[in-house]
Amino acid sequence: MLLRLRWVCIRGMARAGRGKGGSVGGGGASGPVLETGWGALRVRNSEEVPRLMAPEEYPDWLWRLQDRPPTRMELERRAVRAFEEGGVEAVVQNMTERDIQQLLKLDNRKRIKESNQRKGGGASS
Repeated sequence: MLLRLRWVCIRGMARAGRGKGGSVGGGGASGPVLETGWGALRVRNSEEVPRLMAPEEYPDWLWRLQDRPPTRMELERRAVRAFEEGGVEAVVQNMTERDIQQLLKLDNRKRIKESNQRKGGGASS
């Protein structure tokens, strides 16, 4: 990054080129006017602006996107509690497949970080 900043300082900023009109420099706002707010969600100019619906009209999965995913410790506690109650079958019954996959993924990530720290390489974050 420092090298890049140094290069810009030595070289200077890029000069304004010639546009389609043949004039040099950026005189005015000749580009398209961008919409703001709800109208900015329109992907194509030929499409209508999406209509705002009542919250109950949206699918249930949409509201779950804003939920915070469980941490490794939370998933681990749930798995241990379920295992103590009834073994592996209880873990499978009480946790979703997605939660089990997430727990395995986060646990694997933790194990890799610990291994890298023991070897002396890698960041501590």
